[in-house]
Amino acid sequence: MKKIMSGCLAPFVLLLFLIVMIASVFSNMDEGGDFTPQNPQEKIALGVYKFVLENGGTKNLLVRG
Repeated sequence: MKKIMSGCLAPFVLLLFLIVMIASVFSNMDEGGDFTPQNPQEKIALGVYKFVLENGGTKNLLVRG
């Protein structure tokens, strides 16, 4: 049982990190947004943000604060 839990921990931590990154990058962004990514992590977060919006998601579902 411990091996199963430890095998699931890494993907969970990665997903949690991605969610936190998205929230931190876009928490203060206006709808029109003039955000310019400054590093690879921000570029990935911006890509995920755009993907979610293009596929029916909303900013409110991504960022809670």
